[in-house]
Amino acid sequence: MASIKGKTSGKNIQTLELDGGGQVYGTIHKNTKMVDDIIDDVKSKIPKERWKDIVFVGEGGTTNQKGK
Repeated sequence: MASIKGKTSGKNIQTLELDGGGQVYGTIHKNTKMVDDIIDDVKSKIPKERWKDIVFVGEGGTTNQKGK
């Protein structure tokens, strides 16, 4: 597991590269600044002509606002 330092959020964002080229990013729910950082990171890694092929899949795992 690795991480990126978010320029907008100032947070360390955990990342995980999957076999086959997928990438997983961990965020704090409702932290839109972290989402901006993730989008910037994805754009920096993938050529612009392939941006149309990017799919963002949101996946949640909490049952309440406290993250449990």
